[in-house]
Amino acid sequence: MTIFDVPLGWVQILSDHRWSKQYQWDIPADPPPAIARGVGGCGIHNAMLYMRGRPEDFDKWGRGWSWDDVLPFYLRSENNRDFPASDLHARDGPVHIQFGSMNDSISEAFIEACAAAGVPKISDFNGPSREGVGRYQFMIRNGVRDSAAAAYIGQHSKPASVSILPHALVTRMFFNKNKRVEAVEFVLGRAPAVNAPRQVVRVRKEVILSAGAIMSPKLLLLSGIGDASALKRLNISVVHDNAAVGAGLADGVYGIMQWSTRQGNFIRCRLERGSKQSTAEDGPHDAFCAEQHKKYDRGQRDATVFGSPGLSVGAFLKSPWAVGDEPDVQLTLHPWD
Repeated sequence: MTIFDVPLGWVQILSDHRWSKQYQWDIPADPPPAIARGVGGCGIHNAMLYMRGRPEDFDKWGRGWSWDDVLPFYLRSENNRDFPASDLHARDGPVHIQFGSMNDSISEAFIEACAAAGVPKISDFNGPSREGVGRYQFMIRNGVRDSAAAAYIGQHSKPASVSILPHALVTRMFFNKNKRVEAVEFVLGRAPAVNAPRQVVRVRKEVILSAGAIMSPKLLLLSGIGDASALKRLNISVVHDNAAVGAGLADGVYGIMQWSTRQGNFIRCRLERGSKQSTAEDGPHDAFCAEQHKKYDRGQRDATVFGSPGLSVGAFLKSPWAVGDEPDVQLTLHPWD
């Protein structure tokens, strides 16, 4: 087990560059986006929230990607331990879904404060409506990070028909005259150079491109799908002219606000790099963290702060600029010093 498997370790992974340098893409941006580089993508280092896309968003996508098309795949993967099987939830999939194990007084006070301000309480953020305040569900199994990658191709579940080629960077796809992918080019190495030898694999059936919001359009552009004039300036042969590829990226604004409180419990434990020792800034908390870590190591993971992501509640609200009936603002309470 590594720090990536310990739910409470995700904040350190994202905030301390020493932890994650080799597992993140080096994307030139200010600030650089924390985009994971590894099997499972950002599922290896995110906060593990189980938050589906909304139906109205999927319905804006292309044919075959509507909410009615994708919901069966959500249900096929879901093993929800808190809700009964229904039209929106399933209990026999491989990905373990549950409410967070941490119940702290500050989070409960947040829920009550939102309710006092007129925000409705909600029991299921993946239900018919998302507007309201309530508890998050997480992809955590027995105090250990879970994900689609771990569930489907993990050490104990990988089908015999699946081969994983680590440290392989895809550089482009080759298309036939019917614009179907017939081969994929890649280079091997932890840090492949520009002039590294290329390798090519032939396609027998199909290719699924799932490299994220930045790397997927990048690979399409390198393969000749994009704005024809821009591709020609880069001496890339045009396969299909589509000016929308690589354009229009929009990211949500992420803001942090901090408060201090005279009472209430909060999470302060850390994991030391290169060891399993937890640390804190003063004696009483240090003793608490050490005891929590012992419990985690003994297998009592769900009952410790290390078996939680350090947060448990949030709210979805509608701003004056919201379009339609769906909220456009998300609040997350993180009782972390």
